[in-house]
Amino acid sequence: MVDLYDADPTGLDAVNRYEKTLREAETNGTKIRALILVNPHNPLGRCYTGEALEAYLRLCAKYHVHLISDEIYAMSVFPNDDVPYPKPFISVLGFNLKDYIDPSLVHVLYGMSKDFCSNGLLVGALISQANPRLSELVAFSKLAYASTMAQQAWTVMLQDDEFIAGFFQTYRSRLRYTYERCANYLIESNIPYQPASAGPFIWIDLSKYLLDDTVESEQRLAVKIFHHRLFLATGETYHAEKNGWFRLTFALPDKTIKVALER
Repeated sequence: MVDLYDADPTGLDAVNRYEKTLREAETNGTKIRALILVNPHNPLGRCYTGEALEAYLRLCAKYHVHLISDEIYAMSVFPNDDVPYPKPFISVLGFNLKDYIDPSLVHVLYGMSKDFCSNGLLVGALISQANPRLSELVAFSKLAYASTMAQQAWTVMLQDDEFIAGFFQTYRSRLRYTYERCANYLIESNIPYQPASAGPFIWIDLSKYLLDDTVESEQRLAVKIFHHRLFLATGETYHAEKNGWFRLTFALPDKTIKVALER
């Protein structure tokens, strides 16, 4: 893992921390084969800057490391009162890769489950344009098969431009509404959080409710919350560097949000 301390993982400062960790690993005999980014970031809910993505491409080129970009929340960027002008999503495929890196080292992951709110219709994509052999192997993998029903449903939807435009307009509007409702509750309850503008989650700080500054105390708090019939993903799950941070998922029906906040 990379210790970022107070550096923004979606900005340029973090790139130097990644390179430092990579050098230390190789000095200790561990060969790093790939660097994985989730863009937009999970759980911080913000997009990587173009400058940072360029720096990561150059870093991977320098050490001949594969760059895997998980872009499953690509269409989930929305403005809100905290972030009126959010950083736009930029895919690594938007760059002329040959200017930065051997294109065969770049791979993008995408799936329909997040942006399209459809966890049950399992369709995903591995985009590795400079690796035709890899694409052929994935196509023959039984574990990668999508059902005929799912393929048909997604084909029809993705060819309907009017539906896609209307869907994402509604989707982002609802993300904004539920985000601002939860953010206002956090402010009123004096619970610190990281302002977000991408994805269905908020990174919140519940460290003041820990009995002591340990992972075990964080786990005990998570269990206590669960006993009140609520689930918050622990910071430990995301390798948080400080205890007491949790991921709150807010993309839920209005009635569910109301009950959750009351609890």
